[in-house]
Amino acid sequence: PMFSYSRVSSRQVQDGLSKTIAVGERHIPPPPAAAPAGGIHLAQGDTAFHSSDTPDTIFASSHEGFAEGPDDPSSEKFGSEHDVVSHFLLLDGHVQALEHSLDTEALQLLTAIADGRIIPDAAL
Repeated sequence: PMFSYSRVSSRQVQDGLSKTIAVGERHIPPPPAAAPAGGIHLAQGDTAFHSSDTPDTIFASSHEGFAEGPDDPSSEKFGSEHDVVSHFLLLDGHVQALEHSLDTEALQLLTAIADGRIIPDAAL
């Protein structure tokens, strides 16, 4: 993962810089009913990217795939306000829109830097 002072070098990315996600849009769920006044965004997980570098504010996970729509309660999934795609910055510097229908295993391959399993272009 990327965070302030992280020390991941390009040599450690064995799966290829163009096939590894650096940053992606994170799903922001609806506010919980019990969200405190002035704390709605925090309760949703909607905070500044490097806000204290805490896992609660910067990490999304690929193990459950994309959010299943705007009402998905998870703040740990990738997702977007776009209906069918989310945008990602890959380690080689290019931005790519990935369809929410992308297989969860393919998303997981894109988020690992050295699992030795390179995702084929056709899967994207």
